[in-house]
Formats: sequence, structure tokens, C-alpha cells
Amino acid sequence: MRERSLEHVISRFLRSSPEKGIEMPNKAYLGDSVYVDIENGMLKLTTENGVGPASNTIYLEPDVFEALSRYVKEVGKKQAPGTE
Repeated sequence: MRERSLEHVISRFLRSSPEKGIEMPNKAYLGDSVYVDIENGMLKLTTENGVGPASNTIYLEPDVFEALSRYVKEVGKKQAPGTE
């Protein structure tokens, strides 16, 4: 797998999903108590209530983010009308 910078991966993601409105590198709320930020070249996902410390933290390296993106696309294709 080709190694890519996180900025490259995210910028491609943002171009394909402009409605997400994620601004880098500030923390942004995604929904359902999930926040995203960039830390040490990785996406940092946290669950929190916005007041106290994060309940859970997941760091996604660029390759893992790419794999997650491919998974979401494949699941979307399988669940699209007329593809059953």
C-alpha cells in the first residue's frame, strides 16, 4: 500500500465530501458525541460530552483512514437501491 500524508488523505476526503465541513487542524464535532482532530499526523477521534475529558480515543494513521474510507464505500455500494 502506498504511504500518503494525512493531509493528502484528508484533503481528498474533503473534496469528495464537502458537506462534512471539517476544518483542519481544529477539533470538530462530527455528531453522536464524536469529535475529530489531528494530532501527530493522525486523525484523533474522541467520544466526549464536550465538557470533561474524552471518554474514548482512537488514532487513525493515514493508511487506516484509507482502509476505513474504502470499507464505507463498499458497504454503501452493497446497500444502494438496485444492488441487491
